[in-house]
Amino acid sequence: MAHLHGLSLCWEQGFRQVLVYSDSALALDTVKGSVARFHIYAALIWSIKSLLQRPWQVVLEHTLREGNAPADFMAKLGADLHGVQIVQFLVPPPGLAPLLLADSLGVPHLRP
Repeated sequence: MAHLHGLSLCWEQGFRQVLVYSDSALALDTVKGSVARFHIYAALIWSIKSLLQRPWQVVLEHTLREGNAPADFMAKLGADLHGVQIVQFLVPPPGLAPLLLADSLGVPHLRP
């Protein structure tokens, strides 16, 4: 669902060159490969594939969770939202800005 909502949001916001990092190699392989008609998530996978066919450039890359501290931070924050479907932040939530800065500078992340 994160891939579907994230890509949809990128499209709606007008981004046409998108790099998606995911720590789920299985999810990326599933989206990149063929999907069985009766796969439990077939409709979701087809929706993502449909988004990827639009006139834009999307690159799907695998990363280790430890190598993407901002995404890991947001995933943990999302888990604490208890059932909220999707939240869009206009500014980074407290604690994320330093991780984004370190990531953009290529600095290793310090874990608390």
